[in-house]
Amino acid sequence: MTEPAMFAKGLRGRTVLVVDDEPSLAKAASRLLDSMGFEVLVATVAQEAVEICRARGNGIDAVLLDLSLEGTTSTEILRQMRSVHPGIKVILMSGYDTRESVKNFAGMRLDGFLSKPFGYTEIENAIRGALALPPRAAE
Repeated sequence: MTEPAMFAKGLRGRTVLVVDDEPSLAKAASRLLDSMGFEVLVATVAQEAVEICRARGNGIDAVLLDLSLEGTTSTEILRQMRSVHPGIKVILMSGYDTRESVKNFAGMRLDGFLSKPFGYTEIENAIRGALALPPRAAE
């Protein structure tokens, strides 16, 4: 069984929004998620993420939100997304240290953290954790 198919069990058909202002990184995450069977939405401009949330409402299962966004802060985008969809599950992505990355999000209920660069296992674990899904059974 190929790696993407193996990891996708129980996750196929869910929708993930990738928010990263670096197009090549957004594309790489999108490809990874797509190969796992997710419907993937991509926003490379922070405000676009909020518009997608407005348009899709509760139809987004999880958001992968980059820590560093041009022209705004990730905390502001998270506030705006949560004003539209209060229960949205948000996983922060960063190449920086976890503690440093999340300190500005105190009281904002992050649902996970993904350290860049990440692979299949890390992204699956982050999404399963955010969605409160049981771990994938060993093959």
